[in-house]
Amino acid sequence: MNIIEKSINFHCPRWQELPDIGLYMDQVVCIIEDNLGFFAFGGENKIVTSTMINNYVKQKMITPPYKKKYQKSQLARLFIICILKRCFSISETATIINLLLQKYDEQEAYDLFCSELENSLQIVFQPEKSQNNNTSTEPTMLQAVMRAFANKTYAQLTIDYLQNK
Repeated sequence: MNIIEKSINFHCPRWQELPDIGLYMDQVVCIIEDNLGFFAFGGENKIVTSTMINNYVKQKMITPPYKKKYQKSQLARLFIICILKRCFSISETATIINLLLQKYDEQEAYDLFCSELENSLQIVFQPEKSQNNNTSTEPTMLQAVMRAFANKTYAQLTIDYLQNK
C-alpha cells in the first residue's frame, strides 16, 4: 500500500483502542511509530523519539510518567502532539489541545480529533469519495486544524515525489 492509499485508509486508534495498562517509554514510541510512522517524510526518520517525549514532559505538554509508565491519557495526547507538530508550533499545539479540553472531556476530545483527522485526510487525498459527517454549515477550529495538516501532508508528499522522480 502506497502513502496515498495509507493516507486515505488511515485509522487513528480511538480511546477505547489504546492500551489500558501503563506503558514504558519504548512501548509508547513503538505504538506511535507503528500508527503514525508513515507520516515521516522529507528526510525525517521518526515521528517521535524518547528525547522528544521527555521534552514534551519538560514543557508540560504531557504529565510525567508514573513509575516510568505512561497511561492512556498521555498516549492519546502524544498522538495529538505528533500530528499537530507537523504544522503548528508547540505553543499553538498546546493552545489547540486546551481549547478542545475546554469544550470536551479528554476521551471525547481525542476521539473527535481522530475522526476529524481521518475525514480531513480523505477530503484532501480522495475528495470525490469523501463525506463530511459534520452537519454544521460552519467549519470548526478542529476541522481547520486537521485540514491544514492534511493539506501540508499532501503538499510535502507531492514535493518529495517530484524531487525523487
